[in-house]
Amino acid sequence: MIIAISSRDVNTVLKTLQKSQSLVQMLVSPPTVEELQLMVQAELGPDSQRSVFKEFTVEQAMAEVRRRADIIGPIPRFVITNDATFRRRAVEIQAPDLYDNFFKRLSNLSYNNIPNELKLCIAPYLKCGVVNPQLHLNYGDVVSGNCEGNLSSTDLTSKIYEFKFLSDYLSLNIANIVKSNDEMAMLKSRNLDSQLAEAVIKYGLLEDNMITNNPSVYWNMAQWEWHSDPGSGNVLTKNTLLAEADIPLIPSCVREITFSGVYLNKAAKDLEAGVLYRSISPNMAVGEYLTVNHETKTVFIFQVTLSDINKHPFKASTIKKVMNGLKMLSSDDIASSQFSIHILCFSDWSFEKTHGVKINNTDRTLNLDRIKTNVIRACICPLKAKYSFN
Repeated sequence: MIIAISSRDVNTVLKTLQKSQSLVQMLVSPPTVEELQLMVQAELGPDSQRSVFKEFTVEQAMAEVRRRADIIGPIPRFVITNDATFRRRAVEIQAPDLYDNFFKRLSNLSYNNIPNELKLCIAPYLKCGVVNPQLHLNYGDVVSGNCEGNLSSTDLTSKIYEFKFLSDYLSLNIANIVKSNDEMAMLKSRNLDSQLAEAVIKYGLLEDNMITNNPSVYWNMAQWEWHSDPGSGNVLTKNTLLAEADIPLIPSCVREITFSGVYLNKAAKDLEAGVLYRSISPNMAVGEYLTVNHETKTVFIFQVTLSDINKHPFKASTIKKVMNGLKMLSSDDIASSQFSIHILCFSDWSFEKTHGVKINNTDRTLNLDRIKTNVIRACICPLKAKYSFN
């Protein structure tokens, strides 16, 4: 197994192995920010003088790693490096050519064809649950490993990996350059449109505390249009609009904390104020983000969709698992059991018809009175003009 290439001479050996069909490539997702922080923490151990962060405390170094990764993505050789190398990469991702020709290059994007320019902002990630897929380099359409038999190139895309933006910063840069419905369709065909939408809502929650470049005024929380939930069988109208005095108070979020898994296992009473919790798993249960208001004893969950909300019903059993993870149903944690759940469902403001929230209550043991819902219309899809109710 070759772990890394440190000499150009190795390329000759690799080409020989490839011609003999003896070389197999393993697809590995980029590391998480937390994994990068652990690398730096270990680097600042016994022999810290050799570290590029030797002038930093451990806490300062970990914060700097997150700042860098939030901009250019979690790429070790550009994050855990000297400041000059990081800055060169930061300049590269702002190159006009990257954005002027982004969609032309995106139209030809595939696993075996990732243009160098797109590598600045996009990478293939293993899908949730996929472990150790092996790709024969001579045959990009053959996959083996943890799967039974071989998979076609279509299966490779649909079952093994997906492309993702390397950071929300880069997602917002792309959201700023979309100019046609064809470009939106191209993003959607590669499942990149939902990442733009989630990044836009994240900006609304963090705003000045999120690193971004030239944000749109429409992304601000002040632009959100709040509605009472009319129920899944009804649509939003001007009568469902909330008066400003009735809009729930969402505490300002100043930073993000990520966690592994579908459910957050942390007592509601112990959630940090001002923190936006986000799972590094592809699909966090119920929504994309979570935060808390300790004054009102409310856990807010934010769900973002680019289709009508009634196409994304919630299961009461899933909500119950979320509440169990937060110790909200535990008789051993009286403080956390006093919290309620408030689900905020975001829909793009261009839709003429947006339905209310549907909760399939197959678990009759869950008290739905502890679950509040609202619908928010927001600018989460570039290009789309706001539809105004008569």
